[in-house]
Amino acid sequence: MSVVKNPVTLRIVLVIFLTMYSFLESVGQGSYTLKSSRDGNLIIQISPNGRYLQWSDGTPIYIHGDTGWSLPRDYSREEVIEYLDTTVEQKFNSVQMSAVFHEVEPDQDIIGPAFYGADLTKSKEEYWTQVDWVVEQATTRGLIVIINPIWKRQHVNTIKDNGVDKCREYGKWFAQRYRDNPLVLYFVCGDAVPDPVKDELAAMAKGIQEVYGGKAIIAVHSRQTTSSMEVYPEQPEWLTLNWTYAYSPMRADWNLYPYEHNIRNYQQFPDRPIQFCEGYYDFGKARNTGLTGVLDRWGSRYAIRRQAWYASFITGSAGHAYGAEAIWHHNREGETWQDALKYDSRKDMIHKKSFVDKIDWWTLVPDISHEFLTDGFGTWKKEDYAVAAVSSDKKLAVIYTPVRHDLQLDLGELAEGRMTAEWFDPTNGKSVPVEGFPDGRNDKVTISSPPANSSGTTDFVLRVEVVKQEENNLNYW
Repeated sequence: MSVVKNPVTLRIVLVIFLTMYSFLESVGQGSYTLKSSRDGNLIIQISPNGRYLQWSDGTPIYIHGDTGWSLPRDYSREEVIEYLDTTVEQKFNSVQMSAVFHEVEPDQDIIGPAFYGADLTKSKEEYWTQVDWVVEQATTRGLIVIINPIWKRQHVNTIKDNGVDKCREYGKWFAQRYRDNPLVLYFVCGDAVPDPVKDELAAMAKGIQEVYGGKAIIAVHSRQTTSSMEVYPEQPEWLTLNWTYAYSPMRADWNLYPYEHNIRNYQQFPDRPIQFCEGYYDFGKARNTGLTGVLDRWGSRYAIRRQAWYASFITGSAGHAYGAEAIWHHNREGETWQDALKYDSRKDMIHKKSFVDKIDWWTLVPDISHEFLTDGFGTWKKEDYAVAAVSSDKKLAVIYTPVRHDLQLDLGELAEGRMTAEWFDPTNGKSVPVEGFPDGRNDKVTISSPPANSSGTTDFVLRVEVVKQEENNLNYW
């Protein structure tokens, strides 16, 4: 065995060692990145109970997504890299996008650059090389990509003219491009009900499933107030992920809260995981109308945060997508996509993901009948309504209250053992213990939520856990 004696050589060896150590340490820190590595032979699948997504080794996946619909078309390669790096840093684990997207500028020809003669079976490779590159950049960073072959809205005539057979061939061709990438999931349609091309879109999805042997994860992006399963009530086998979609409160025909939509679908379709795919977008300074106000489909920081918790695991969802107008639109009315990456509403999503990562969220069952949260929860179909869930083993309970409430809890619904509780501030990610909370089992207790969080609004998350006498699993972050 030789010994290095030259000081210069020693310094070189030391630099190489430190560089490799730093690299290995950084890889080891990101368990999610390791989980999503293609070298691990893991795939994403539906959980045995049909309620959430998981890795094929059984590890649950909570979809914490961002809506970047136009990313493959409108972003330069330098912008794609900057956006994706920031998105990963901010704890998002998925991005929703469309391969052929035509909503930003309806008069712009996007079919021409992607296909010859608007024929879905005659692709232009230059266009698709860019789409493939964006998908590769995202998934290399450990992000799940949920991608649409073609955005239905604005492309109805093209889809109809191609017909069922060509749409199925297009679905097969599209799936073949990403079949070997386990981080690619799919959706069809695009911010619209599938009619009058419902059969064509179904054929596209069937083509994808044919390539995957029926194991692809596919959703339908319908219009607001209608889920994937509600627009395909026949529950086709190719439809494996149920997307919900709501803006609230708003126009009379859109007035559906995320908790209403999730709970309705949780009850009606028990064998399909739910993901809330779209709701209020943050438009930044241009149209942020205060603490609680909204304008059209743009929400305030509070409205967007409330939506995220309403649409979460507490109401039966296995995922949620955040939206900022300047991101999916690639800038909008003086707001840049770089501005949008710094929005306070986006920072609130980081805190939500931190909360998710510290609990067994997949064990939670919505407290729809108010067996645990028995009173003081506000009014159904109003924005003061508090939502609750209890784990299947009765050892964990979570409540999101959007306003100050005197929450009446039946602790007899939880398992035997010492109980601990904390208030989580969804605007700064910090937690404090609940003062005066009984550490033993009581039948009834009333808990008053704190007067204000760090942003000045009144929404909080209550976490109650049953632990063994020698344990205390709550962390006051």
